[in-house]
Amino acid sequence: MAGRIQPTRPRPVPVDALCTISFSAGTTGAMKGIEATHENVVGAARALGGALQLANATYLSHFSMACAFERSVVYACMLAGARIGFSAGDVWRLADDAQALRPTLLAGVPRLLCLMHRQIAAATVDAPGLAGTLARTAVRRKQQRLKERGGARHALWDRVACTRMAQLFGGRVKLLVTGGGAVDAGVLAFLRVAFSCPVVETYGLVETCGAAAACAVSDRWPAGHVGAPLPGIDVRLRALPALGLSVETPTPCGELLVRGASVCHSYLCDAARSRATFTDGWVRTGDVARLNRDGHLEIIGRVCAISTRSAPPPAPPLPLPLEMIEASYARHALVRDIFIHCDGASLVAVVVPAPEFEPLARRIARCPHAPVDALLEHDLVRRAMLMVLHQHARNSAMRSHEHIVDVACHPVPFDALGTRLLTPTFKLRRRDAAQYFAPLISDMRSRPPPIY
Repeated sequence: MAGRIQPTRPRPVPVDALCTISFSAGTTGAMKGIEATHENVVGAARALGGALQLANATYLSHFSMACAFERSVVYACMLAGARIGFSAGDVWRLADDAQALRPTLLAGVPRLLCLMHRQIAAATVDAPGLAGTLARTAVRRKQQRLKERGGARHALWDRVACTRMAQLFGGRVKLLVTGGGAVDAGVLAFLRVAFSCPVVETYGLVETCGAAAACAVSDRWPAGHVGAPLPGIDVRLRALPALGLSVETPTPCGELLVRGASVCHSYLCDAARSRATFTDGWVRTGDVARLNRDGHLEIIGRVCAISTRSAPPPAPPLPLPLEMIEASYARHALVRDIFIHCDGASLVAVVVPAPEFEPLARRIARCPHAPVDALLEHDLVRRAMLMVLHQHARNSAMRSHEHIVDVACHPVPFDALGTRLLTPTFKLRRRDAAQYFAPLISDMRSRPPPIY
């Protein structure tokens, strides 16, 4: 009523006016405040919305709006006129919220997709008896059909098993979107056949106000890339000789630089870092990327999260994308959290086992009443976890230099209060993790690796 009695004329905002100050997750150190203009925010939302085709969508928003990826999806939905429902905030009860809202669109960071994979797998493919056998057969047959023909639906196996998988999250999901880090290809393939819908991988930063590249909705199979740059975005690669990465053809590889309407230009109260990161409209992402023959970007990992392992001369050092290796191991049902460390010679891992591992560990150690801390330190339990991870690496066709040589089991989850090992977007703070687990890493380095 007050607006009708005393109408106020709209005041257009300049496109270069400050819209918001977004803070980075702090994976590589102190959090940085990124100054985003209205042009940056609207440009990112328009580009992402055009790629995802969000008209008539119903989106379940479950993540903090402080996350640039989540905010870009919400803004894209607003521009498209989509409906948005906000979850209760408990990620472990996301399935309950989804059944209440019955969304057609779900978007999340890798940790969330891994959680969805585990919840669906526990109720279906890991179930005992005939139900589990049918679910495993359905997933295998649908993945084979997806590779051969590109179709995500199957008249028989959807009715037998996969419809039940989709019903766990409301039964209406038509599009899954992920961003914010590497997701294991096996998780993406499973979710695509479970929901019988496309899975779109995106890439972006806080400095790009969300997504800067995205796969096409029509892509047939999760192919390990994040698609092409979104409209209005330019990319280029910078060589990294220290890591043995060159921008020469046929497979250029180096640090990814991005510019465009959605790219910010400065950090809050940090002129020195702004000059080092933003140059002539380009932002240095700090991510290593490869440009494949189809013009798609393959994100290898953070520059600071890529180690090199020595190789016999005259071969160059072997680059190790630790985040992608961790994502592969994290897919195993007995792994809750994992941190992999490399000192240039070999890989060692600190693993927080899933709750399902405890009964198995007690049988292995023959200690039915031992405290969990002491149980996980038992040598037989440690060797059993290492054998599980070795078998998983072989089954996943991981390269030999990506296999870990030793493991330490840790009882405290990475997201426990006081550890500060994860960012608010569930990314691992590698420097903090290396310091936190330094005693365990030292113990693993000092003992000879197990022989099998």
